[in-house]
Amino acid sequence: MVYIILFKGRSPALGGNEKIDDFIQKQKIRDIAFEWIPYNQFKNIKEINENNSSFTAVYSAIWKDGPLYWCDLDEKYIRRSDDDVVLKYSHNIRSIGEFLDNVKQSLIINDNMIYGISQDQNTKDYIIVFQDIYCKKCNERYTNISYKWCKSCQIKDLTNLVSSGSEKIDNFIQERQIKINDYDFVFEWIPYNQFFIIEEMNEDSLSAIWIDVPLYCETQEGKYVRRSDKKIVLKYSHNLQNIDEFLNEVC
Repeated sequence: MVYIILFKGRSPALGGNEKIDDFIQKQKIRDIAFEWIPYNQFKNIKEINENNSSFTAVYSAIWKDGPLYWCDLDEKYIRRSDDDVVLKYSHNIRSIGEFLDNVKQSLIINDNMIYGISQDQNTKDYIIVFQDIYCKKCNERYTNISYKWCKSCQIKDLTNLVSSGSEKIDNFIQERQIKINDYDFVFEWIPYNQFFIIEEMNEDSLSAIWIDVPLYCETQEGKYVRRSDKKIVLKYSHNLQNIDEFLNEVC
């Protein structure tokens, strides 16, 4: 199955070169949000390092409109404005074909880390635009670069959530949080007063509405937020002898 990104309203910017525009169109058919990015979209451009060979230079920048990404909540592509990016300049490139060969090689190595290509209107150098790979909070490399998810920062954020009042349960929850390896998976203690419209389904299960609703990763903001009023299922544990028995059942 092939997914194609559809742009509504104005057409996306073109590079003004037939070879480049054809190359970009081929990437979109591959289900990649890859585009030509006008150079005036970048601000706060700062040099990171320059390759000794003088063929490439790397800069950090902020992309004003920001990249396209799929929003699960809205079920459509939207832009993440003022996004941090990395610009890799190609100096002394002899032809557009040579530059596009470099882009192809970069896509093989960093397929989901490249937003598109651009050109410095002053120097005429072509540029590959990469995702920023470092967390703004701790400056460590993102655990999941595509979703700007930092596992260590998530653990710190979850540690500050409400306590169960039981040391064993709190320790169990923290152990589970440390083992999380997915940006969109959260494990937490939920106060019972967060549930309403509780209705029996069978002997051990009830349906309910969760007021604050589970945490999910809002990739546009790079933080965890809550959706309101979600229907969930509660499984009750009857006649358990102690907390350890209950936690074994959770596992």
